[in-house]
Amino acid sequence: MSGEKLRTEVINVGTLLQYSNLTIPIYQRPYKWTSKNVNQLITDIITFKNKKQYRLGTLVLHNGEIVDGQQRIITLVLIIKKMYELLDDSKKKEYYKESLFKINAFAASAQFFNKYSLHNIVENIHAIEERKTDFDDKLLDFVLSKCEFVV
Repeated sequence: MSGEKLRTEVINVGTLLQYSNLTIPIYQRPYKWTSKNVNQLITDIITFKNKKQYRLGTLVLHNGEIVDGQQRIITLVLIIKKMYELLDDSKKKEYYKESLFKINAFAASAQFFNKYSLHNIVENIHAIEERKTDFDDKLLDFVLSKCEFVV
């Protein structure tokens, strides 16, 4: 190791998604999460929504690149985008506007050339759509402020 110090911290999803240089490096494996994984994540979030926080696991970043944790991050981005879309309160939409801007910037920077990644993303968007009745403003608040990663 070249004298670099490892830094570890706990960061909520909302803060993490504010990182402007968050990217998925080209060498990462394809996006392999299926609707089963997506449904399990949504169920877990709903199960723990009344807790002080919910730890989503570990995320490894290096110079803004997601070295480990891309499956969960991509899935969360898809879920959050759907939750935002479902908001019917214009004040809430305005409140989350900056977060959505960052999420869209991250989503736009993520390039998926692997046909399995593209297939799984489309399938998972459908799975999330099927769970939309489980989403509300409070769950979006919970995901952004109380769901955390060890980074």
